[in-house]
Amino acid sequence: MRLTRTAWGKQQENCWICGRRATDTMPLHTHEMARGPARQAALKEPAAWFRVCLYDHDNLPDLASCLAYKRHFDRPHFAPAVVASLRGRQPDSVTLAEIDRAAEQIEF
Repeated sequence: MRLTRTAWGKQQENCWICGRRATDTMPLHTHEMARGPARQAALKEPAAWFRVCLYDHDNLPDLASCLAYKRHFDRPHFAPAVVASLRGRQPDSVTLAEIDRAAEQIEF
């Protein structure tokens, strides 16, 4: 059975950026790490999903940092090549070295 966005979101109890838990006044959102025409495909691709609160949704970091968060909080679905391809980039356009450098700047 394929994982749904809703089921995946229920597994992610905190904002990946600030750590806030979902509340009635501060819900969490599932953001797709792909925009425009790629968003439709990203809605069905767990590698592109990113869990974030309403405040941080408007202040998302760069792609390498988003992927560092993804690796930390959702390693089973960490697939930078898939995300890059969804965004219309070469699969190796974001390297593990870039993701590692971004992770060094994040306090998990």
